[in-house]
Amino acid sequence: MKKRVLTYLALALLLSCTRIEVQDWEPQSLVAYNVVSSTAAQTKATTAFPTTSTFMSSAYQLNSGQSWDSNYASSTLKFGPEEVKYMGTYWSTDDKHFWEDGKTLTFFSYAPASLSSLGLTISKEGVSVNAWDVTDDSKKDKLILVADVAKDKVKNESFAGFTGVPTHFRHKLCKVSIRLAKSTLSKADDIYVTKLSIGSYYAKADFKKGGTDAESWTNLQNKVSKTVLYKDDTGKLLSSDAFWVLDNVMIPQTLTADSYLTISYKSVKSGVTKDEGPVTLYFMKDFRSGIWAIGTHVTYTLKVGVGMFPIQFEASADAWIPSPGGTTGIEIL
Repeated sequence: MKKRVLTYLALALLLSCTRIEVQDWEPQSLVAYNVVSSTAAQTKATTAFPTTSTFMSSAYQLNSGQSWDSNYASSTLKFGPEEVKYMGTYWSTDDKHFWEDGKTLTFFSYAPASLSSLGLTISKEGVSVNAWDVTDDSKKDKLILVADVAKDKVKNESFAGFTGVPTHFRHKLCKVSIRLAKSTLSKADDIYVTKLSIGSYYAKADFKKGGTDAESWTNLQNKVSKTVLYKDDTGKLLSSDAFWVLDNVMIPQTLTADSYLTISYKSVKSGVTKDEGPVTLYFMKDFRSGIWAIGTHVTYTLKVGVGMFPIQFEASADAWIPSPGGTTGIEIL
C-alpha cells in the first residue's frame, strides 16, 4: 500500500513539473505578412513569395487617429529589423508580435534578408543603402527588392488568397539585357562574336525609399570607362533562330551621350574567316534609349551580319517583375 501511494505522489509531482505548451493567442491577433508579387494588384495571376526565401522587416507604431505621412516623426519602433520566414501556413518572425487596440503599424521590408550584411538598413525614414557598387564582387548581380510601404495598418488583411500585412516587393535596380542573333540579311555563313563591351556608366550610388513612397538613387559615382562583358578569340556562334542573352544588374541612371556598346565579331563565308569591327553604338544616339529606370528591364537587341546592313539594332524597356526561382530564391537573371 505504501509503495502504491509513493507511486501516485511521484506521478503527481511529475505532472506538476511538466510544461504543457498552449497557444494563448488568436491567429488573427498575430502580426503576419501577405507576401505576393508586385503584379498582384493588376493581374489575376499572382505569385506568392518563394517560401524558401526570407526578408527583413520593421514596424513603427502610432496612436489611432494619427497618420504616418503627417506623424511619422513621433512614431516608435514596435519591432525590427527582424527576419520574416514562412512558418508553414503563414509568414511571420520568430519572435511573435501582436496587433494592439488603439494603435496603428507601418511596415518597411526588403528582400532578400541577406542584404542586411551588405549595408541595407531600415529606419522611420525608410529603406536605404549607401555606396552600392555593382562592380563590387560581393554585390555584383545581387538583387535589391523593397516592398511598398504598408502604412497605418490595424490588422491583417486578406488579398489574393493570403492574409497578413500587404507586402508587395519591387526591384530597385535596373536589369540590362543584351540580346544577339545572326541577322537573316547576313551574306556570311556564320557569325562569331569575339568581344562585347559597354562603357561610360555609373556603377556606384546611394539608394533610399522613404516612408512617403519617394525613392531615388543619388550620389552617382565610379563612372566606368569600359566593362568587357564577353571576350573569346574563338567566338560565340550566333544563331538566326534564337538569341544569345547577356544579363546585367545596373544602377538606375540616365546615361550620358558618350555611353556606348562595342562589338567585335568575325564572319565566315565559303570557309574564309574575316574579322569585322569593332563597331560602336551609342545608347543615346543610336539606340535612342539612355534611361535605366528603377525597376525596369531594358533590352538592347542586335542582329549581326555582313552586307549593306551589317548590324540591325533596337531597344525596349518593360517592368522588371519579381518571379520565383534562381539562386536567390527570388529570380533567375
